[in-house]
Amino acid sequence: MTELDELIQKIKLLSPPSLKEVRTFVDFLRWREEKRSDIAADWSYDFIETFAQAVKYPEDPNSGAEIRLGLATCGGEERTAIFAHPPVSGQAILEYYVPIVRNVHALSLNFAIGIRDGSQLEDPNLVAFSVRLNGYRVWGTQTNLRRWQNHYIKLVTPPGDIARIEFVTEALGDHRWTWAVWGTPLLSGKRT
Repeated sequence: MTELDELIQKIKLLSPPSLKEVRTFVDFLRWREEKRSDIAADWSYDFIETFAQAVKYPEDPNSGAEIRLGLATCGGEERTAIFAHPPVSGQAILEYYVPIVRNVHALSLNFAIGIRDGSQLEDPNLVAFSVRLNGYRVWGTQTNLRRWQNHYIKLVTPPGDIARIEFVTEALGDHRWTWAVWGTPLLSGKRT
């Protein structure tokens, strides 16, 4: 019996709700593989792996902000994520200094955003998510959806430079349920 046959036998024993979860996870894996093959990356920078090197604001533990790594569930789907619950006032910022290899071009940033399951964030309260490159906002949105939203953006920065990339969240309204997360952020590029 092959590994695939064994997996199919195990899947056949699952309940309908579990089968639905398997389908969602398989769809996510296919989406991720398609994105990675589209990028054809042979250089990457993983923001989860380098989390300890990020500068985190605010630094005050009494600010109400929560910035940490963990497994986050949004819309019933669990992913490795960076928790970025904004402070009572202001923004939660994760600032990375990323050395861009000299022979790398066609940079793209893949990530997901979401509000964790269990949050009671409701209209009109929103969370603002944005990405800044070297101090300039290059992407942003506002949401209160409790599901993963996948995003892909191209970044332009000179090869051989050190790019300052910031992931920013801010509460727009009551901050108490702004359980914001960044799912599996990855910067990738092609080598010349």
